[in-house]
Amino acid sequence: MWEEMKNPSDNKHEKYKADHATDVAHEATVDKIAEERLMLTQFSVDRSGDAAFWVRDDGHFFYVNEEACHSLGYSRDELLCMGVYDITPDVTRHGWADHFQELKEHGRWTFESRHHKRDGQMFSVEITTNVIRFNEREYVCAFARDITERKLAEKSLREARMQAELYLDLMGHDINNMHQIALGYLELLRDMHADGTKNEFIDKPIEVLHRSARLIQNVRKLQKLHEGMLKNQEVDVINTLSYIQREFGSIPGKTITLNLNGYDHIYIRANELLDDVFENLVSNAVRHTDNPAEITIDADRVVEGNQRCYRIIIEDDGPGIPDSFKDMIFNRMYKSSARGMGLGLYLVKSLVESYGGQVNVRDRIEGDHTKGAKFVVLLPSAEL
Repeated sequence: MWEEMKNPSDNKHEKYKADHATDVAHEATVDKIAEERLMLTQFSVDRSGDAAFWVRDDGHFFYVNEEACHSLGYSRDELLCMGVYDITPDVTRHGWADHFQELKEHGRWTFESRHHKRDGQMFSVEITTNVIRFNEREYVCAFARDITERKLAEKSLREARMQAELYLDLMGHDINNMHQIALGYLELLRDMHADGTKNEFIDKPIEVLHRSARLIQNVRKLQKLHEGMLKNQEVDVINTLSYIQREFGSIPGKTITLNLNGYDHIYIRANELLDDVFENLVSNAVRHTDNPAEITIDADRVVEGNQRCYRIIIEDDGPGIPDSFKDMIFNRMYKSSARGMGLGLYLVKSLVESYGGQVNVRDRIEGDHTKGAKFVVLLPSAEL
C-alpha cells in the first residue's frame, strides 16, 4: 500500500542518484588507470638504459633521468640548472636557436654527437630527438645512447680493412711484376725452340701464370664491387658483346657467332665491369671446348615477372656441365677441373646480381649435358 502511494518522481530521483554514483565510480577507475599508466611511464623513463633529456625551447633541461645523471657525472639538481650547450661542444649557447629550428624541421631525427662528462672526458652518443608541443610551449624529447664501444669497433674494422687492402695491393703489384718477368722469359724461350714437344712444356706454365694474373684481377674487382666503389649507369650491352666477339673471334679453331636479333641497342644499368661478365663466360667456353668449336652469343628481350629484361645466352658445344655441378660452379669456394675458374664465375654472379639480374647454366640440348652448356644472363632493361 505504501509503495503504491509513493510519488513517481521519487523513483526517478533514486535512479538518478544510482546512475550518478556509477558514473563517479567509473570516472574514478579511469582516473586511477590513467594515473597508474602515467606513473609506469615515468618509472620506465627514469630507469631507462639510455639517457633521457626533456629540453625547453630555450635549451635548458626541464627533465633528466637517472642514466643522464650517471653518464655525465652530475646530480639531477645540477643538470636541471644547465642546458644542452653545457654538455656538448657541438651546440653553443648562441647557436641553440638555429639548432632548435633544425630539430623542428627534421621531426623525429637520429644523429651522432658528443657529450662531455663533469671531469671533461668526451664520449660519443647517438641521439634520437622529437619536438612536441605541450601547454602552448615546445619541448625537445631526446634520448642519448653511449656508442663509444661501437665507434671503437668501427675504427678497428676500418684499420683492419685498410691493412688488408694494403697487403692485397702490395701482393698484387709484386706478383704481377714477377709474372711479367717469368712470362717474358718463357715466351722468349718458346720462340727459340721449334720442337713442338718442348713448346708444350713451356705453354703450360705460361697458361698457369695467365690464370694467376686473372685471379688477382678478379679479387681486386670484387673488392671494388663489395665496397661500393663502382657506380651503375646506362650502358649499351651491344658494345660489350661486339667487343667480346672481336676479342675471342680471332682464336684459331673457335667460331664466335653473335646474334643480336635486330637490336641496334640494348640498354641496361651497369658499371665498368660489365665486360668481365661476358668475358669470363666466353673465355670459359673457349678454354673448355675442343677444336673446332662453335660458340654462340644470342641476345633478345623478354618479360620476367612484370619487368622487361634482356636475355643474353652464351652456348658452346663442349663437354657440358653435369646437373650435380650446375648450382655449385657459381660458388666462390668451388674448385673443379670440370669447368670454370671458380672465382671468375663467382665474380660473374656477383656482378649480375649487383645489376639487379640473375645468371644460371643449363644444358645446350635439354636433358643431355654432354652436348654443351648454355649460360643464361637476365639483366633488367634501362629503357622505359
